[in-house]
Amino acid sequence: MTDPTAVASAVVARDDRRIRWLARLTVLLWLLVMATVGMVAGVQYRVIAPKQQEMHAMDVKGSAARAADDAAGFEEAKQRLVLLAAMVTIAVYYGIAALTLAVGLLALAVASSLWLTFAVRRATLRQIQASLAAIAGQLADVQRGRGPPAGG
Repeated sequence: MTDPTAVASAVVARDDRRIRWLARLTVLLWLLVMATVGMVAGVQYRVIAPKQQEMHAMDVKGSAARAADDAAGFEEAKQRLVLLAAMVTIAVYYGIAALTLAVGLLALAVASSLWLTFAVRRATLRQIQASLAAIAGQLADVQRGRGPPAGG
């Protein structure tokens, strides 16, 4: 027959390994979420916003060239504006893809956090159950060996 203490120890050890693995996975997922959101914010402020400001400047320059009847200046501003619009559009598409990835990672991180919480609760209950089983075994040994405990 197997020793209940050894079985309980094996279960607790397995729970400890599972919890460590889940904790690492959860931390990794949250770090990926933060990195992805940081990347999206960085692209917005370092790439998209300056290009949008440059687009506005080109629009003003093109309007001024048109008002001054400067066809070459107007055409140059128009071409630059089209190029900037294409660059911003591409950056926005990649930003949307990155945000979609961030939302997916966020959902996985939340699910992993919940899974970790429930795993810790189950492991705690198993540890309590193992401790109670050990105490019950000790009490049974005391009752078999010497009769009821003193005072009872």
